[in-house]
Amino acid sequence: ASAIIPPPPRHRPPSRRRPPASAAEGAASAGAVEGKVAEDCTEEVPQWALDGEPVWLEALRQFLKRPGLIILDVGTRHTKFSVRIQSTTGLDEVRLGRTQLSSWGRKRLEEALTAGEKPPPLAVVADTGSEAADATDVLKAVGLQAVANLRTRAFLERILRTRQSTCSE
Repeated sequence: ASAIIPPPPRHRPPSRRRPPASAAEGAASAGAVEGKVAEDCTEEVPQWALDGEPVWLEALRQFLKRPGLIILDVGTRHTKFSVRIQSTTGLDEVRLGRTQLSSWGRKRLEEALTAGEKPPPLAVVADTGSEAADATDVLKAVGLQAVANLRTRAFLERILRTRQSTCSE
């Protein structure tokens, strides 16, 4: 008896993987699947996910237009203290190591509350998407609410390019 497999959602391309014919083939392909997952994690969002002006893309563009937005570049290769720089994107940018993330976030929250303001919105980028997700979780746990995971610098620049090409049309 064959199992009925529902079609993939429209936002995903059809799977090209065949089910294993035997248990031995299934065990052998498990390593290949793990390798494929690791490859997928390093790649950015595929082009088909940006086609047709998806709602999430417009929400991300609106977030990037917020006043006072800070791009927070988190990584292990950065200095041991926060460095505020003018980035190539034209937005305020702060670079810091992961070990300083929690204390930096608490300090921003305390400064904003003391001044009677809301903390600035933060767009987090890192070396990998999973590092950016971890950093986003740390900042939200500290109490910061306007935090967006922009995965990597390449993804941020891609979003900014699509925003510019859409605005110029």
